[in-house]
Amino acid sequence: MAYAATRGLSGATALNAAINVIQISALVVFSIVAVSYRVNHPQGSIGTAPDLKTAMTIDYSQPIQRAPSLSDPAKQVEAFQYHASAASVVSPHNFSFVVIQATIAILILVGFESVTWMGEEAKDAGRDIPRAVILSLSIQGLVCYLIEYFAANYFLHNAYQISNALGSSVPVGDMMIICGTWLFGSAAGGKAFMLVQASIVFLALVGATLTSMSIAARVTYAMGRDADARQHFGMRHGRTLTPHRTLWALGAISAITGIASVAFVFCGPAALKDEVINALPHNLWYSFGLVRHDLAAHIPQSIVVIALVSNFGTLLLYMMTCILSIIAFREHHSFNSFKHVFIPAFGILANLTCMAFYVVGPFMVPDMSPREPFIALAICATWGLYGWLYFRRTSDHAFTKS
Repeated sequence: MAYAATRGLSGATALNAAINVIQISALVVFSIVAVSYRVNHPQGSIGTAPDLKTAMTIDYSQPIQRAPSLSDPAKQVEAFQYHASAASVVSPHNFSFVVIQATIAILILVGFESVTWMGEEAKDAGRDIPRAVILSLSIQGLVCYLIEYFAANYFLHNAYQISNALGSSVPVGDMMIICGTWLFGSAAGGKAFMLVQASIVFLALVGATLTSMSIAARVTYAMGRDADARQHFGMRHGRTLTPHRTLWALGAISAITGIASVAFVFCGPAALKDEVINALPHNLWYSFGLVRHDLAAHIPQSIVVIALVSNFGTLLLYMMTCILSIIAFREHHSFNSFKHVFIPAFGILANLTCMAFYVVGPFMVPDMSPREPFIALAICATWGLYGWLYFRRTSDHAFTKS
């Protein structure tokens, strides 16, 4: 993606629009099929669905038997297994569950502000950028989150319970196979339906990665051009006119972050049993990241740490944005106490609550370790301290020169 960006390929508006239309359409199609499947298969009915290996006729009063996951299957059995009705899906059942969903929802809505990076090219930025942000939030919240959230949860039933989903590495993929098998009348059709949906998700990931890198490069380039960062970040390639040094730096950081996130993925709660490790092929590809169960159980899970660092950074960014909104509009002629005080204050409280839940949550859930959240907080604090010292030095240098 970094190489493609240095050659001048960016997240063009037309390309992004096409990818988003295809992805959202695929989500809506799956949601319609999933809801239709559940409506046509009430409890106690007989239907055809795959066991993800072969097609089989099942009684919907009995659960599908699935292979246990890496964790203890006995701990996966919970009182809740599926929603009895459509109304149950959208009804609040417990305050802590609402907080969990709010935390997930905020993270799913990440990216709505990315349209602001095109403000310099917008014909009427003051009018169009706010509209684009609100439209982005509406599409992400109503279509990409609420509709598919409802469809996936309403789909759950005795034939595919929450315990089955917990024992699967890709539960939505399972749902697509089951729905596709019913829709097309064969297990092969269900597998094809899932693969088509997966290919669309992959296409969306490519477009999102390219767009994210272009946005980050644009911001970093502006900082280098204004001497808020090292000046070589503000240099452009003589032929392609792209900030190539910034893009390669972002590519290197992304590669290092990716390696760090998977280095100890089979540690902590995901530690493999010794007999599982012994059964793996003994070659070069299985020589890294696998340690004995007793040691791995005491090592923090790297992918959780990196994910939490990313989430903490996002929540902090949104809190800072809300704080700056209050400060910036305090003495502006368009100041409105509801828009510029109440809403930003609510945003600060909501993001702070989600961030606090990440820290307090492990103490409330049995057999979960608080190590990963505290390590992520330490990394964020270290990075924040470095940033503060860096910009303090940069500001002092600029003041001295002036």
